[in-house]
Amino acid sequence: MKSLWCAALAVAVALGGCGIAEPGTDDLILKDPEIPSVSSARHTSQPESSVSSGAPDTQEKPFPVLPEEYGLLCEAAGLMGDPEASVQTWPVGLDAVRGMRVPDSWELRRSIAALLADADLEKLDSVPEMAASESDPISIQIDLEDQWASIAVSLLSESDAANPGGAYLEVSGSQTVSAADGASSRTDDAAFPDVEAYAGNRVLYEQFAALIEQHTEEVHADFGGKATILRPAPGASETAAIENAMVQIGDILLLGWRGIGQADRYWMLEAHNTDTGGMLYQIPLGERLLTRISPSNAFEQFDYCLFFQDGVLYKNSQNPSEELAYDLPAVVSVAAQGDGRQDGGMFDLSGDRLVWEADDGVWIANQDGSDARLLYANSAIPQTLAPGKALQVVEPRLLCEGGRVVMTIYDSQEAADGMENIGFVVCDADAGSGREPQVVPFQAYSQPQGPIKDRYMVLRNQEDTCIVDAQERTSELRRLPFNPVADCQSYDFETLICFEQQSGDRFAVYRCGADQPDDRSGLLLKGDIFGTLAGVTQQYAVVKGTDADGEWLALADYLAEKP
Repeated sequence: MKSLWCAALAVAVALGGCGIAEPGTDDLILKDPEIPSVSSARHTSQPESSVSSGAPDTQEKPFPVLPEEYGLLCEAAGLMGDPEASVQTWPVGLDAVRGMRVPDSWELRRSIAALLADADLEKLDSVPEMAASESDPISIQIDLEDQWASIAVSLLSESDAANPGGAYLEVSGSQTVSAADGASSRTDDAAFPDVEAYAGNRVLYEQFAALIEQHTEEVHADFGGKATILRPAPGASETAAIENAMVQIGDILLLGWRGIGQADRYWMLEAHNTDTGGMLYQIPLGERLLTRISPSNAFEQFDYCLFFQDGVLYKNSQNPSEELAYDLPAVVSVAAQGDGRQDGGMFDLSGDRLVWEADDGVWIANQDGSDARLLYANSAIPQTLAPGKALQVVEPRLLCEGGRVVMTIYDSQEAADGMENIGFVVCDADAGSGREPQVVPFQAYSQPQGPIKDRYMVLRNQEDTCIVDAQERTSELRRLPFNPVADCQSYDFETLICFEQQSGDRFAVYRCGADQPDDRSGLLLKGDIFGTLAGVTQQYAVVKGTDADGEWLALADYLAEKP
């Protein structure tokens, strides 16, 4: 295990000097007449605008002061005493995505500082490279403008030579501290923060754990009627819906759920009403490997289909018992997934055309496997894309009513680093078209998305989004963020849905124009809970998360007129 600072703290937070900013009653927002609290990013409700006259005199209870020889720990506690600072504390053994959190309050801050001030701590000469911990660290993060600090408290194992069975504190911070004479005593380098370590007794950790548990509360998803909340059926709370397994058909949302520890296997398909959130029915998937769900107009009585590794199942969203099975013909040799890549399906079917990937490239045939021919060979991939690499084309998709084929260029040697997809190839499905295949270079770690509207395919990395328009045989690069903190997605690339993970556990979702990903005038949904953007349908932005009741999905209608 790396140092506890690296293991426990993934978000940068702020550090100040040792001076204590003692708040007056005008700076405080009260929860009740006895416990004043500061405004916090972790509150589930908006703070009151007035201050209760029953606030205790803060001078009667001065904020605890730590010995100056504690260095960074003293400075972190001092910053915690500033009413303008944001303080986040993680529950013991839990985090926000599991439906529990610790609201910031003045009482909690004072109690944390008091524990540190009263503790018998030994400052270590150096930070150990390895710390054998038998507990989840208690993480405290402090933020004030460009100053930040973090404290991690853990319980060492009995095998730890330095402090067997004792408490271990690791404190980090990075800022520029300007003295009165203008001198700077610390460098502002968040990549290489100052780190100090302290050893204490077991009782200190137990006191911390008891204090945090006392202040931990449940979190429940509530969007004030601004979104429809969907929940999986009982027994499916330890699951998650992922991309390529979410399709909207009218007022029905189809979701594929997979179990924790079964990243490659969906075990249940559910249909929910988008207006009420109620579950309409379930379809157990058994042992078959579902790779994606797709709308379908191949047959009049079926409106969507399930792609498995060995075939397709056409379904009727209004009548779950009505279905038609299609098994791959013998000519198709689809290898089992074994190279570590995320498989969105190694073949595709549209109308009377079938495409699939093989060892030598992508093949095309009639639906029954007749008239099979090699559509694009791996040997045709320009070696200038990745000199010396064994590239291959994978996951072919039929678009434009089967008239075009888009396949992904894959580099298996880069799979370990996550940048295995390095572009697209666009081909005409008709052998007599006379047009040469188009190669679109683009390095990405995401699984290819699509077909979208039977026209687009998408690859994404952290900086750019590559959109291939199979109908026009063109490609476009857009600068759209793609990470857990900021994400932009679209169904039609005319309206963008932009997601922001804000301070604390809050998020906001915005509706933006196609070329305006930074526009924040169209607020669609906000929540005081941790969430991520799960996807975008033709009508809804879908946010997912976990609260005390289990998994949830929130559907926000981005087509509805603003009130």
